[in-house]
Amino acid sequence: DNPFESQTHAWLLIDREVIVDITGDQFKFKDRFYKFDKEVYVGQNHPFYALFEVAPTRDVREYHSSQFLTHRLELLYQKIIKYVEP
Repeated sequence: DNPFESQTHAWLLIDREVIVDITGDQFKFKDRFYKFDKEVYVGQNHPFYALFEVAPTRDVREYHSSQFLTHRLELLYQKIIKYVEP
């Protein structure tokens, strides 16, 4: 995997149904991502999110096309979760 050619995307899923995405507009010029242009999206599921294969075990949804990023994001997630779980 070339980390410079990889794509990532992450969003929060609240109560397993409400999506909170603060970076969706990074796809606004990409046809394969429906030119999704929502700078901040809060709402129910949208066809845009079905494009990503995500790990269903956490309330953070993320997509990345690189093993390098998979490992890096997992390390970051483990650091962050220490501060938010009781």
